[in-house]
Amino acid sequence: MVSLNLTNLLMAIAVGGIVGFINEYRKISGARLFLGLRTSIFISLLGYVFSVFNLLFPEDVVLISSIITIVSISTAIYIEKVKATGSPGGTTFVSIFLVFFSGMLEGMGFYILGVIISVLVAILGIYKTQLLDAISKIKKEELLAILNLMVISLVILPLLPNKSMGPYGLFNPFQFWLIVVVIGIIFVVQYLVLKVYKKGLIAFSIIGGLVSSTTVTISLIDLSNKEKNIGKTIAFNIILSNIPLVLVQALAFSYFSTYSNKIIYYLTPSILILSLILLIIGLVAYRYLEVSNISPPDTPLPIGKVIEFALVFFTIMMISKLVAIVASYLLPLALFASAFANVASVVFSVSLLYIHGEISARYAAFLIQLSLIAGIIEKGFLVFLSKDKSTRLITLMLSLILVAALLITMLI
Repeated sequence: MVSLNLTNLLMAIAVGGIVGFINEYRKISGARLFLGLRTSIFISLLGYVFSVFNLLFPEDVVLISSIITIVSISTAIYIEKVKATGSPGGTTFVSIFLVFFSGMLEGMGFYILGVIISVLVAILGIYKTQLLDAISKIKKEELLAILNLMVISLVILPLLPNKSMGPYGLFNPFQFWLIVVVIGIIFVVQYLVLKVYKKGLIAFSIIGGLVSSTTVTISLIDLSNKEKNIGKTIAFNIILSNIPLVLVQALAFSYFSTYSNKIIYYLTPSILILSLILLIIGLVAYRYLEVSNISPPDTPLPIGKVIEFALVFFTIMMISKLVAIVASYLLPLALFASAFANVASVVFSVSLLYIHGEISARYAAFLIQLSLIAGIIEKGFLVFLSKDKSTRLITLMLSLILVAALLITMLI
């Protein structure tokens, strides 16, 4: 005997009702729709009925019958819709299918999946105009950037071998290209922040700092040389670009690269002190952090820059690994110098050395702290490229405070 569940029936009515209710609301706004409240509920109930048939008859028969039935119904509705509106769009046709199978999923007990599908159908329906409007505003460069990002992440990356090659096993194609993908994603996110939010200078600084606070500093200095009366804004943004340097490049990279609490234990005092100082600076300088009408970069995904950063990142990793093997006593000096180019790559290199048992957790933390000092000092040097006196003075003074605080925590 087949046991029927009332909950399944009610859920099938609900998923149809979700789509139907939204469509009825759209009708009030003038949309011409052929999938109203009653029709949506009837179609989801039909899906529920076929889920019951699935308990009574062989599965292949039910599946074929359900497909034939819903294709016939959706085709009839689609033809009437085209005759009435003259629009050949297939949204209604696909929506009917999805509502039908949502009801079928509810009848089979897959409650969450059925609800998710119906909610997505409703959302895509009500936001159709906004989506089309947003698509119409996409520039050719932005579309190419999206396609390029998909190619490098979903096509090229999976094809590369994940194994060490060459002398000392220094080169890993998959690791190198993974770095390219991550940096590319950050560039795109940074672009979107400035495009959507014109006052997103601090977001630009912090998101860009995830890849390279050096690049952010140079970009901000270039902006200070073009614009007048924003010296303090530029200086505080340069200093606060150290937030991702400390919390992401040093702390998060070291932990997620090793999953070791030991390195974090030795890093914690320095991270806490630097974070506290940066928080105080951010609170004090809050009103200086933004300026209006900051233009986004020319392209969301500058492939040349992405590859350049990835090469620097990966080269530093290989050099540090080679130095650790053939001349370990030079490792602090080599990594300190490398950190002027990219702190994140140094942290990742140190993490790999720790994973392979070539250095201790305490020594790894010490090397990461050295890289932080180099990353902060670098801003003090770069700021002299700025023509604005207040930018130079504030950046240099605050950078010295951060370095002094870091040195004190290292010596205690």
